[in-house]
Amino acid sequence: MEADMILFCEFNPTLRKEYRVVDFEKNKVNTFSENFEYPTGEILDSMLLVDKLSANSTLLTYLGGKTGELFKNELNKRGIEPVIVHSKDESMEEILIRSRSLKTTIRGEYPVLTNDEEETLFSKFNELLQNANIVLIAAKGNPNIDSTLYKNFFNLCYKNGVRVLTAPNEIEDVIDVKPYLMVVDKEDLENYTKFVIKTQSQVVKASNIIFEKGVGVLVVNSQTGVMVNTKGASYRIDFSDLKYSVSKFDKNKLNAGIALGIERGYDFEMTLKLGIACAIIESVVKNREAEMADLKALMNDIHVYIIREEM
Repeated sequence: MEADMILFCEFNPTLRKEYRVVDFEKNKVNTFSENFEYPTGEILDSMLLVDKLSANSTLLTYLGGKTGELFKNELNKRGIEPVIVHSKDESMEEILIRSRSLKTTIRGEYPVLTNDEEETLFSKFNELLQNANIVLIAAKGNPNIDSTLYKNFFNLCYKNGVRVLTAPNEIEDVIDVKPYLMVVDKEDLENYTKFVIKTQSQVVKASNIIFEKGVGVLVVNSQTGVMVNTKGASYRIDFSDLKYSVSKFDKNKLNAGIALGIERGYDFEMTLKLGIACAIIESVVKNREAEMADLKALMNDIHVYIIREEM
């Protein structure tokens, strides 16, 4: 195992079967025009984006049953050899139906890990952490994952001085475990701080409450743009010059881009540009077809403005 890797922790691995129907009609037999089967997950999808850009990355996950075997085989076809904890429960499976007028997901039950499986997962994580420079941990998607175990992944990173990047569903899920970088929506920051946020200075004020808990960097996404705050500086990121309409902003892919920028030794502003480009890349090209040239083209139209400079 090489040193200074990016460790991606996928705690909700899902095998997706996708069917595309041109014009879906209710209460009728519909014929699909295309169908696909592929592994997915918030962190896995982020890893697939940067892994092909020559990042030194490793995936840790848990898999079980025939679904888990299919998941693993599909990753192997892409040249990815994940570190796997085998579970007795069948891995998550979902069916996605897309048409012009709808998008419907049918999902199975979340797997339950035994105590031994949870201990093995934590042990594997501890081993991999010795060679990791950055760790990406998804929001706690599987409700059957023990909350204490989930927080212990963060605590171990903090204890070992390894930077962990995350985009939690709820700020409360991770605020006490001191992630290095956290990406949140403005509404979530308002809910946590009980502030009404309408100005950049109010974002800074609310961010300071987060920093008191030990978070190093806070990225705040809103309909009007993105702000990045540290204890000593604030940045506004503008991508209004893009020729494309931004239809999706993926917070986990933002973290993957930032991790890649850190790995490549980019300065802070260039790292932020790469992170934003990764977050919005699906508005331009399909995620799994994105190349570095696509990201660089986006980065040219992404501007970072210093609002408050570190003294």
